[in-house]
Amino acid sequence: MYKALKRRYFKNESGFSLVELIVVIAIMVILISMLTPGIIGYIEKANRMRALQTARVIVNGMEVALVDHALENEGKNTKLLYRKEDGETVPVGCITNYFFYMAQKGEDYHYTGADPAKNDDADFAIAKEVLEACNSQHGAKNPTLRFKLKQNQMNKNIKTTCEGKYDAILFAYAPGGGVYYAEICLKGTYLVTYENGEYEVENVKQDTTRRFANRNKIYATDNASWGN
Repeated sequence: MYKALKRRYFKNESGFSLVELIVVIAIMVILISMLTPGIIGYIEKANRMRALQTARVIVNGMEVALVDHALENEGKNTKLLYRKEDGETVPVGCITNYFFYMAQKGEDYHYTGADPAKNDDADFAIAKEVLEACNSQHGAKNPTLRFKLKQNQMNKNIKTTCEGKYDAILFAYAPGGGVYYAEICLKGTYLVTYENGEYEVENVKQDTTRRFANRNKIYATDNASWGN
């Protein structure tokens, strides 16, 4: 009886015809093409917001660290100048990837020169403190900042390009405390610029030649090629 019922109710059952399949696929393609721009836009907006939040944590950590080490840096011989928006120039200290890279590796650093004014131990301590602040803020949800220097870039005044899967940071600060200017490139994709309390986020993934420290912003007092 079961076989008879099966034959009776399912004998006319057939699959989709070729035309029906083509129509279904066409509808799916149209729907995907309509939804894709919105999804991409949402992802881009979320990534920009994440980059902005990370940059804020870094800048806040830097501000706190500068206050902690203000006395050590107050008499520092600063060889760089920062140009404000009104055109005025002020001497600044600068921390780049070199010290962040050293701190990330867990290596220690001590100035070995003879001139106390050039002692940059405080810069290393500041970078180390900023990394610790970022790690405590990020936790498991956000990966720790990662830095890498090429063999020919082992220099304290390194000028890093926004590329690759690593992070890059440049800070221009007042020796007595306070961040004047910052550029933070996260995973070679989002460049966050900080100036006068304002943040600007730019997607530079397709511009692998983008360099930090534009000469109009930060340059050496001895007319060296900083920022070129």
